[in-house]
Amino acid sequence: MFSRSTIISTAAPILFLCIWSSGPVMAKQGLLYSNVWSFLSLRSLMAFFFCLVVLKLCNPQKEIKSQLLNKVNFIEALKVGLLLQVFYLSFYFLSLRTGISAALVTLILGIQPVLTPFLLRVKQRNIALISIAFGFIGLLLAIVGDIKLDGLNMAGVAFAFLAVLSITIGSIKQGKSKSDITNSIVLQNLIAGLVFCSINSLFFQWEVVWTLGFWVALIWMSLIVSTGAFILLMFLLKTGDTSKVSNLFYCVPVLTMILDYLLFGQTLSIVSMVGVIIVLVSVVTYQQMAHGPRKSI
Repeated sequence: MFSRSTIISTAAPILFLCIWSSGPVMAKQGLLYSNVWSFLSLRSLMAFFFCLVVLKLCNPQKEIKSQLLNKVNFIEALKVGLLLQVFYLSFYFLSLRTGISAALVTLILGIQPVLTPFLLRVKQRNIALISIAFGFIGLLLAIVGDIKLDGLNMAGVAFAFLAVLSITIGSIKQGKSKSDITNSIVLQNLIAGLVFCSINSLFFQWEVVWTLGFWVALIWMSLIVSTGAFILLMFLLKTGDTSKVSNLFYCVPVLTMILDYLLFGQTLSIVSMVGVIIVLVSVVTYQQMAHGPRKSI
């Protein structure tokens, strides 16, 4: 029989990838009925509410206000929240708004597994470097084989690189944080909600068409992705190797493409399927065999 901890450690990465990969599809659905800043504002505020409910359920006997207003917790959540919840999402959507292909943005985000060990100054085995290289090649094949990369412009590329830098540094900082996971996510969403609402109110205007399609996208992004997936991500970062967790993101664009095929009938080419296989094999290899003892370089 498998122990409870073994089942959780095995299921958490799979569940996280499935939920996280649905994000681009549901975000695209939501943006059909609102502008970027309105959608991000409502997403963050609703995610704050959902996370607050989770926090209360997890700690029914504790005073929530004292937990959230703890100076150390707030400062750590501010640093990580700005990176993961504000800068990452802002730069990602801004890159798309410039007209750059979503496929190219996804490809740039795919360099996170390469960037993370570099920023951590971790020396890796040769097999780790080989698996990372093959994973990036597979990601390139999976995307280029099925989606035409067009709309290239330097502003879009710059925003995409800022997005991957934000989520990489944010993930590293979260992995080192000693704050409670749920407390941190509640504060992060509150901070993001205040920032996005301020941006939208001061520089833009609220644009929302309250249809069923918008509600589905908003609830999915705030409850399932922004609450459920982020809690899973924080759990993985707290209980695992940050480099290994970041390597999981190789699977995100691949699973997103598969989801696009299942929901919208987008056909996967032979080249794409080869890329999918290469990515999955590289992730499994990296997760099981890649890391030796850590050494500073």
